[in-house]
Amino acid sequence: MRASRIRAHRGLARALVTALATGALVAGILQAAQPAAAAKVCNGVTADCAIGDTGPGGGIVFYDAGAAQSWGRYLEAAPAGWVDEPVTPSPVVASATPTVVAPVAPAAVTTVTPPTAAAAAQPSTAPVVTPLAAPGVPRRVRVVARKHRVQVSWRVPAAGGRSVRYVVSTEPASTGCQTRKRSCVIRGLLPGQEYAFTVVAVNDAGQSDSTVIMMATRPAGTQRAAGRSLAKIPAYRSRRVFMPMAGPDLESAWCAQSATGFGSRLATSTAIGSGRVNTGIIVDACGTDSAAGRAAAYRGGGKSDWFLPSKDELNQLWSSKSMVSGLADGSYWSSSQNANFTVSAWCQTFANGTQGDNYKDDGGLVRPIRAF
Repeated sequence: MRASRIRAHRGLARALVTALATGALVAGILQAAQPAAAAKVCNGVTADCAIGDTGPGGGIVFYDAGAAQSWGRYLEAAPAGWVDEPVTPSPVVASATPTVVAPVAPAAVTTVTPPTAAAAAQPSTAPVVTPLAAPGVPRRVRVVARKHRVQVSWRVPAAGGRSVRYVVSTEPASTGCQTRKRSCVIRGLLPGQEYAFTVVAVNDAGQSDSTVIMMATRPAGTQRAAGRSLAKIPAYRSRRVFMPMAGPDLESAWCAQSATGFGSRLATSTAIGSGRVNTGIIVDACGTDSAAGRAAAYRGGGKSDWFLPSKDELNQLWSSKSMVSGLADGSYWSSSQNANFTVSAWCQTFANGTQGDNYKDDGGLVRPIRAF
């Protein structure tokens, strides 16, 4: 009798466990069948936006002024992988007036005389199209180290390649840089730390072998020193490193030394809402090949009003960096010039939020924003 009761209890327990498992499985299936919540898209007109929403330009909303201002209410940042694009001219619209086509006279019959043997032997004068070749190795790579940053420079490859861009990476990993120029500045490094800096030339046909430089950053209180290339060492020479150009953010100088805006006192502001006006001032003085020019060239969401953030707008972006994808820990340019020093502008290190100024011709990261 006791054994039969034990068997009955065991059977009841098994049935209960089976029922619970079946119910959990059904609940899990029903939950998985529910569609994933889509990211909220807002325009600030028909409904308010929240931090983290997708703005009308396809960017991430990172600032809300709480009420409409003269410049708008919200700020959105371009998403990771943004690309600066030149403004495409508007297509020519055909006139609605019908075109009258004059009758064409019949073509005269021309007798073609076969070429003589001597003429056939002459070499063709048609231009020879040379296929695009992968670039050679960047030459004479040099590193000048300071306490928290280094400047890497090089000469163009000796052979092979057109439309070359350069990718500089570090080991241990840091922000690196990507540029079409022949130098760049890498920031956010540790003082007294030895790094390997790798320079690779890239174009649409491929990439070069790498040139690697071993260099220690300058400890506090010491003079800067130049690194020596290790490109002749096979272990380094054969190492191939590639970083796609479609990285999170572009790097650019704030203003080239050759531009009138480099040593001029530009009437920029640091306030929230001033970034767009600042950007126009910088482009006028420094041209489109500048941090502001690259930001203004972005056309995300079909919008043409993107700009480089002011000092205070950049700080708001840093405060919301966890909501905006692809932001690096390196130094980002603002559109605010240092009012006390005509050849420097404000930037911010996103690793820790520190704001400071840097020379306008140094490289810095760029992330466009827009107001609405």
